[in-house]
Amino acid sequence: MSSSSARIDRYRNSYQLHLERLRRELGDEDKAIAATVGGDFDVFGQIEFDLVQALGLQPDHSVIDVGCGCGRLAFFLREFTRAKYTGIDVIPELVAYAKKMAGRSDWDFLVGDGASIPGEVAPADVICFFSVLT
Repeated sequence: MSSSSARIDRYRNSYQLHLERLRRELGDEDKAIAATVGGDFDVFGQIEFDLVQALGLQPDHSVIDVGCGCGRLAFFLREFTRAKYTGIDVIPELVAYAKKMAGRSDWDFLVGDGASIPGEVAPADVICFFSVLT
């Protein structure tokens, strides 16, 4: 295993341990999931949505959301965009939660490796990375 692969695995494992600790401490799955990515689902989701709109996102633009977390952006996009959305994150539980929160069966939610955008993801009009390198 290369040193970069090992670092990515450590990152993914530490994120998973963080989620498990929050589950124990908070005793509520929704609160633990939201807290894993910093909490304030509604506040940060609205900020992310406002920012991509300010930068030109239109209802017919496709979006790739790298590090989609618990789906804050997807939740706010769900009634705005008619185009394809793909959310990618390294933690399967966050990806599943994001898919649930978006409520869009026509959208894709993928577990990524933390190092690249999966090859099966088509080009997009907008690619965003919120709170990925924090």
